[in-house]
Amino acid sequence: MLRRNDYGPVQYFRLARSVRDRAIMTAGLFIVDGLMIDTGPPNAQPEVARILDQARIDQVVLTHHHEDHSGNAAYVAERRGIQPLAHAFGLPDLASPPPVPAYRRVIWGTPDPCEAVEVPTEIRTPDYRFEVIYTPGHAHDHIALWEPEEQWLFAGDLYVTARPKVFGRGEVIGALIDSLRRLMCMPDCTLFCSHAGIRPSHQSRIGAKLDYLLWLQERVLIEHEEGRTVREIMKDLKLGSPTWKIASRGQYSGENLVRALLRNVHVEV
Repeated sequence: MLRRNDYGPVQYFRLARSVRDRAIMTAGLFIVDGLMIDTGPPNAQPEVARILDQARIDQVVLTHHHEDHSGNAAYVAERRGIQPLAHAFGLPDLASPPPVPAYRRVIWGTPDPCEAVEVPTEIRTPDYRFEVIYTPGHAHDHIALWEPEEQWLFAGDLYVTARPKVFGRGEVIGALIDSLRRLMCMPDCTLFCSHAGIRPSHQSRIGAKLDYLLWLQERVLIEHEEGRTVREIMKDLKLGSPTWKIASRGQYSGENLVRALLRNVHVEV
């Protein structure tokens, strides 16, 4: 499924995994002034081919190496002769993609190896200037792009939702919180999220997520000090998703979120 929404000169292409024409999982990519930001998941290659047939692409940048963002980087590079840009920490993962868990292979597919080059601190297009901001936490190579004149913020997977109920084993909650804080120091911008789409105020969305995580961390610590187990804390705070836990074989779970928050305040459980 392919849908397009425009925000001025920014084109948002929504790529959805669908069943009976109903979207069940959504990823997206953006194109502005010849710059493609992310390339969508591997199983959306036919839709990406249609995008390439109609869009001007001069540069490609990847917010991080996860397959729903970098999955067509090799394909775009081959068709357009453009080497993608990515953070230095992600270059080895793009050149030799790590094994994709089964549930993600079903949802997104498996990416082909791609030789990317290190992204500079600034990306220029004919009309715009994007500052590259290192924002780890969700992934070790995650970056965001900020256009200060237009007040645009392309945030990859930093937002997605304001109140996450599960957390991934490979994510680092302390780094994520620090990255959210870093973005909150910027003037208010239009937020471009790969999964949630276009939102008018990054401070309201990013701020809501930051406030929630800090509040949740405090609640988790209090309940731990009162003697509750991880499962009891998770149940009391209404965290977790049985569907996600089962489908991901525990890679995404409420337990992971509780443990990550406790580790962030130096409590091992």
